This record gives sequence, structure tokens and C-alpha cells, in this order.
Amino acid sequence: MLTTRAPDLRHPDYQVKAPNARREKPWLPHKHIFLQLDGLQPDDAVNYFQSLLKLPPTPRLDLPFREDLLALFEIVQRLPLAISLLSVQLKNRQVLDVRKEIEELMVQSPDNPLLASLNLSVSRLDPEVKKWLPRLGVFQGGAMEDILLQVTGLGQIDDDSEVAQARKLLIAMRNEDTNAIFRLVMQVQGQNIPDEIELPPLPEELVQQLLQMAREQSSGLEAMLANKPQTELAEGMDEETWRKLRIELEATGLIRAEALENGRIFLKFHPTLASAMWSRLTEPEQQQLLSRHHQSYYQLSLYLHFEDNKNPFLARGIAQRELPNLLYALRGSIAAGEDFAADFVDIVNNFLEYFGLNQDRKDLTERAQHINAEVGSQTWYITRSNYGNQLKKAGHYTEAEVVFQEILAVLGANPSFERCSMLLQLGRCYRSLGQIERAVTIYRLALEEVQC
Repeated sequence: MLTTRAPDLRHPDYQVKAPNARREKPWLPHKHIFLQLDGLQPDDAVNYFQSLLKLPPTPRLDLPFREDLLALFEIVQRLPLAISLLSVQLKNRQVLDVRKEIEELMVQSPDNPLLASLNLSVSRLDPEVKKWLPRLGVFQGGAMEDILLQVTGLGQIDDDSEVAQARKLLIAMRNEDTNAIFRLVMQVQGQNIPDEIELPPLPEELVQQLLQMAREQSSGLEAMLANKPQTELAEGMDEETWRKLRIELEATGLIRAEALENGRIFLKFHPTLASAMWSRLTEPEQQQLLSRHHQSYYQLSLYLHFEDNKNPFLARGIAQRELPNLLYALRGSIAAGEDFAADFVDIVNNFLEYFGLNQDRKDLTERAQHINAEVGSQTWYITRSNYGNQLKKAGHYTEAEVVFQEILAVLGANPSFERCSMLLQLGRCYRSLGQIERAVTIYRLALEEVQC
């Protein structure tokens, strides 16, 4: 089942209109059926709301009367995404007050109840932190917290995860927060304890050991971190701004934090948040954020590339969550002609192959052909080899052979890693074409390259 807000996917297999009985081949059934999804039925809307109330935090008010609830939900067409935001408001506010405010907001966006419910949640934020919210509009559905801070400048972070961990430990030591020290020590030992899990009281002997460690090691940590610069804060920010904004966004249901196994946090946005915020930025602000977004996600792709060899479950877990951002940044970097675009394509294509997303892989490879690069440059080599590899994987071995021969001709006769790689690709083409003798000859050349 595929759900989308696009009114028409512009694809013959996903037709919006009912099938025509007089089509050219009426005996062939349509591959898919298009169904318009309206709001929930009244009983389903109330049941959904009651299930949401079971999520933390605990409501401070009694359950509203059914008739009042349905009157409120009717204003937002009983849409689940709107109900999820309203349910957070109704934990602390009277239903009639919420209804009055949502009616006023619907006047501003009469055809968009999702935007009205989002604006209701945004209106509850502290004005001092709310002004920074539009910066989140550059992200596609969410982001790793450290990447979010790096792109937006909403908080200071360390580019190196081990340095970031050491800085957290130093803060915990300064505050003599033995629970935090214990969590970080366990994390270093590979046993991550999520923040949402409450620790039992620590034995007094262990508490004293942790305090002793803090007194003995804090000065050494401080000296080590003094030479490790952090990313700069945006102008007008301070170190408390992001902490306050994140707390309020979670409290209003606009973001949800997911802890990964290495202690990193993925922040999943409410589906309406980013698109609504993006339009509230000026064009210069958008361009600045896009540039930082491209660069940061290229750096993330490099990290994932090397981490995949050591910890593939973690690397692919991050890549899967961040794939919308990686693809968005990659397509933007290609369009902008940024220097790292070809290398970016090469890395992301590997993850697309792991996930079986062959159409996205094909699309990126085709886009990469339009990258301007001098023949013989590293960018040219990556782009052409990706294209040849795409042809080979699609079974077009003869066309792939032509590309690999072209690359070999430009590389020349001097042994190199790139030349050896192309010989191996060429040998695979001959093997797939059944030309075993030619494949053996090419493989022998590749072995000679390795020995050199």
C-alpha cells in the first residue's frame, strides 16, 4: 500500500480515474487501484484520539465529552495527522478553547486543516525560540540531531563523535551527575542505556568510585578538549536555545526523538512541519541552508561509507532514516555543480544498491552524466565508471564494455587502482557475454596490475 499527498503520480500504473472499459486491451487488469482517502469515521477518530492519550505525558484534564471532540475533529476533517497534534493540546487545554483557536486559524487556511493544526501547535511555542523554527524547513521529514545542529547553527556540536562523547562526560563530571557518568562509561564499553530508561539507585560504593574518577580525570579531559573546536552558533543564539526549542517541539508533538544504538539521536518531524517552515524563510536564508545541507550530508555519506565496514547495522540504520535528506542533498549538489557531487553519487549509490532501490540508483547515475568534468579527472572517472557499472547491472554488457574501454583508453598504460578496477569490470562483462577466453585474458592483466 502506497500513501501520498500527490493528487496525481503521473504514471500509467497509478491512474487517478476509474479504469476505462473500452481501453485498448480490456483483458489486462490495472496493476493498482487509486483510492481517495478521506478523514476517519467518527468512531475511529475518537478511538484514535483515546489511544494517543495513552502516550506520555499524562493528561492533566479529564477526557472531553464525545460531542465536543467530534465537533472539533470535524473542523479538521477528522484527518489523523491533525488529530495527532490536537491530542497533545487537549492534554492541557479545554476542548472549547482549542476549538475556538483552530476555527480562527482555519480562516487563514480554509482548504488546509493540516496547516491550521500545525499553526496551532507552533503558536504555543515560546516566541524567543519560535523564530528559529523555520530553519528546520531544509530537512526532509527529520534528521540526526548532530546533523541538524550542524546545518542550522542552532547548537554547538563536535564533528568527531568520540570528542562529542568526551565533552558530554566532562559536563557530567563537572556537575557530579553520577547517573550521566555511569551511562557514558557504559556507552564507551558498548552497552548503551537510552535516556528514556530510568536507572535504579546506584550502589553507594559505585557512586563514590564515579565521583573519584570525575575528580581525577576531569582536568585531563578539559585539556584535551581545549584544542577541539566546535561548530559555530548562529548569530543571536546561545547554548540554551536548542535545548529549549527541542523540549517544546517534543511537548507539542512536532518532533519525536529516536535513540540509536550508539547514543546518536534521530529527530523525526511531524509530516507537515518542514514544508510549512521552508516557505517562511527568505531566499538568501534558503540558499545558505541548502549549501550547508549539501556539505553536511556529503560529510555524513563519507562517515557512513567507512562505518559500514565496521558496523553495517548502525551505518545502514542511519542511512535508511536519512535517505530522503541524502538524496535531496545529492540532487541539489549535482544541480549546483559542487565539486564533491560525483563522489557523493558514488557513495550513496552503494546504499541504494544495499536497499534494492534500483530506480533511484538509475536516476542518480543519469543525473551524474550532466556533471561538467574535465576528461581524465577524478570526477570524470567516477561519473563514467558509475555509468558503466549501471549498464552492466542492467544487463547491457556490450554498452558497458564500450564505457569501460573508453575509461581504460584515457587512463593509459601506467598501473593504477583505477585501471585495475576497470579491467575487472571489463572481465565481468566478457564473462557475462560468454566470452570466457577474453575474460581470462583481462583478469590476467588485472593480476599483473595488482603485482605492480
